[in-house]
Amino acid sequence: MAQQIKKIFNILYGAEGGGVDTVTNQYVKFKNDKFVSQLKIIKKEKRNIFKSISLWIAFFDNIIKENPRMVICHGHQPNFIFSIYKKIFFYKDLKKIIFISVFHSEYFGYPSAYSLKARLFNYIYGFFLKFSDEVITVSNFSKKTLFIKHSIKAKVILNPIPESFFYKNKSKTKRKYNKVSLVAVSRFDPIKRNFFLIDIIKNLRLKIPNISLKIIGGGYQFDIIKNYIKQEKLEKNIKLLGWQNNVAKYLDNSKFYISTSSIENLSISLMEAMSRNCIPIINKVGGNPEVVVNNKNGYIFKMNRLNTTTSLIYKILYKKNIDQNKIKDSINKKFSPKKFHNALGKYLNKINLNYE
Repeated sequence: MAQQIKKIFNILYGAEGGGVDTVTNQYVKFKNDKFVSQLKIIKKEKRNIFKSISLWIAFFDNIIKENPRMVICHGHQPNFIFSIYKKIFFYKDLKKIIFISVFHSEYFGYPSAYSLKARLFNYIYGFFLKFSDEVITVSNFSKKTLFIKHSIKAKVILNPIPESFFYKNKSKTKRKYNKVSLVAVSRFDPIKRNFFLIDIIKNLRLKIPNISLKIIGGGYQFDIIKNYIKQEKLEKNIKLLGWQNNVAKYLDNSKFYISTSSIENLSISLMEAMSRNCIPIINKVGGNPEVVVNNKNGYIFKMNRLNTTTSLIYKILYKKNIDQNKIKDSINKKFSPKKFHNALGKYLNKINLNYE
């Protein structure tokens, strides 16, 4: 059945190797069709609006010439542009193309999350999503978000564990700990609440002087947080590593993965960590409960007040009720790449027939 779909184009613009980029590449592996990841030429001209628009039009013109069956837009920029393109160039026989949008997450905005600008942006995003023939979401949480805020019914295809992690972790993890070790993988922006995380370590250090936290990631708050760590004299306890190619190496040397993020749709970093048998300690928000069951394969609770959160984490660090070598087994079946590709294949084949 899958062979009946002649061509599929996956379009992503704006990501820099983060979760959206990772998931989009999983879509591409479903079929060996053409894929444009960063659209770097258009990105370079983003300050020249007229040049940028002309490049986008030329880009989609070239796609239409390839006579695709499906165009799958990941994220808001491709969705906006292709929606407008279809309306303006209606005479180009575009009805035969099935237009699918993948809703990875809302836009949260910065420097302040959920600002008026962000709310307006998300309203516009929801408006343009309605021009899609089909909408896919990456978690049940994001499906609920779309329906409540925009009355859009979507198909859930859960984010998979990245193949590079899923297929390379067959053996038990042997770790030796000389100290309490945690790792976080996070962008440095307000939505991730890295200051809150640092304050937790600051409090825990009073009881656990050799506690260690490594934070992998980057963002516009990186230098601000680096200075805050220095100000609080936490350099021996907290290391900022920037973005790393070999994240697994750091996960394998840490017992716990921690995230205090105020929102997650379905965290790729969380699944990567659990696939390396890190015990997760995470905020009970968004799609996190779809991955972690408290006291079964990790710890998940509302991280609101600093002192309460610190106290709970202190107790967790010395608990022994979770078998660390069974963490990956708890998610492998539900989030396997094979299950993802089977679900995606069935869905695309079904709508391929429905739009005949």
